[in-house]
Amino acid sequence: MVFARYLKSIKKPLLGKDIWFQIHFWMMLLTVAATITAFVLAFVAVKGWSSWAQTHAIIGCIVMVLCFFQPLIAFFRPSPQNNRRFIFNWFHMLNALVIKVLADADLFLGLKMLNSPDHWMVKTMGGFVGWEALIAITLDVNLWLKKREIYDDSQAKVKSEVLLLLIYLCGSLAFVIALLVGIGKS
Repeated sequence: MVFARYLKSIKKPLLGKDIWFQIHFWMMLLTVAATITAFVLAFVAVKGWSSWAQTHAIIGCIVMVLCFFQPLIAFFRPSPQNNRRFIFNWFHMLNALVIKVLADADLFLGLKMLNSPDHWMVKTMGGFVGWEALIAITLDVNLWLKKREIYDDSQAKVKSEVLLLLIYLCGSLAFVIALLVGIGKS
């Protein structure tokens, strides 16, 4: 989502498409593959439907269905010149946002079920969501400043979006590692 929203200004082609699109496309496929894998592994681990994880399981199923539709609707998207392209753009964006919100909520529920005494994994997940919000606000402000021509980094060797993206990835990796360590210990 970050690449599609904030890196469209980078118009360098890669394999015939803009680099932001290629990254977005492959990251979306990776996300769908990881979601399918997690979905299947959850059912294998509990040997079917889990009656004690009702809300978590139901939201997980909803996320899986919505996640499946993202690449499917993208495959049938109209050309950029089509006057109905805005319908695809809005549906694709809103579906992604709903998936993100539901997936985060489901992660909170899943971490809460692990029942660590001090709930540090739930707090870490809260920090992760806060981190994502902070980066999104920073990237939005950067985008707004560039559109208003208040800030211009056209002479810079590294664009501000790329720098913010690297900071975002490093911070996100730290949160993911902390959560994986916690899940591994539970």
